[in-house]
Amino acid sequence: MAEKTCSALSRKLDVAPPAKLKLRWRWKIDGVNTNGSERDLKKFDHAARVFVAFDTFIGPPRILNYMWADVEKAGTVLEHPKSGRAQIFVLQSGNARTNEWIAEERDVTADWKKVFAGKPMPKIVGLGVMTDSDSLGQRLVGSYADIELIGE
Repeated sequence: MAEKTCSALSRKLDVAPPAKLKLRWRWKIDGVNTNGSERDLKKFDHAARVFVAFDTFIGPPRILNYMWADVEKAGTVLEHPKSGRAQIFVLQSGNARTNEWIAEERDVTADWKKVFAGKPMPKIVGLGVMTDSDSLGQRLVGSYADIELIGE
């Protein structure tokens, strides 16, 4: 839950990337922002986000974010409004499935290649979840369960 703040939980990792990497989890929300935006940093809040962070030699880590968006349609891929080093995959959007547990699975290897083409996947340095309400201040509730990184 977040209200006028950002609530996150992450786990520091040091994992060499396997040939194939999948991410599975379940999530649900109580609702999205009434006037949020995934493209405008001043309105960039969200009820649920799962992320995988990757090591970089210089600068902040590269991050794959999986988001339950306020307005962008499911299937949209976009840069984080603050940094192109963080990419967003919109998996769910809006209030149609609020209060419903939804199971997700992503091919992290394929997602990496899609947004960071030509760059080899570096070691995984973090995995986390975030519910963010620091821009608009609305009360948002995101719930997460059964998060798994699976190497093949």
